Amino acid sequence: MAGRPRKPTSTKILQGTFRRNQEPEREPEYSKPRNDTKPPVWLNKWAKEYWKEHIHELIIKGVMSNQDLPLYEILAQTYGEMREYHYLILHDASGKQRTKEEYVEERNYNMSRMPELVYYNKSQDDYAKLCAKFGISPSDRGKVDLGKKDTSDPLADMLAEVN
Repeated sequence: MAGRPRKPTSTKILQGTFRRNQEPEREPEYSKPRNDTKPPVWLNKWAKEYWKEHIHELIIKGVMSNQDLPLYEILAQTYGEMREYHYLILHDASGKQRTKEEYVEERNYNMSRMPELVYYNKSQDDYAKLCAKFGISPSDRGKVDLGKKDTSDPLADMLAEVN
């Protein structure tokens, strides 16, 4: 198939661009993962934290399916690596805290002596790209219409019922 890859129907529905006359004849239906989906054991502590914090929101919003779990693992792993490199930059070998400027001075401003900084920057770029795939970044979130927001005030509704 030449050209641009086809956008899934579920994404079109979320974005509000779905048209019934252009619906594909055979599109696979993917099931949602269970809400108690646990992070893989091989992820570091920051990646596991990230997993637990965000997966339920993605499942509720309908962005996540079982087929997306491996990609989400990579997203969480990339986040964990980014945090790990950041920790290595801001702490010396003894665990004492330092500034980024002290780290660069310590390495004599030589990029070949700063692998942590190089990997940190690369993992930031990778993380940003993966966030776009899940609609996590603000600009990509704006492309997905998740329905009307509930603007009603529950307190006002309760008070109206009482009176």
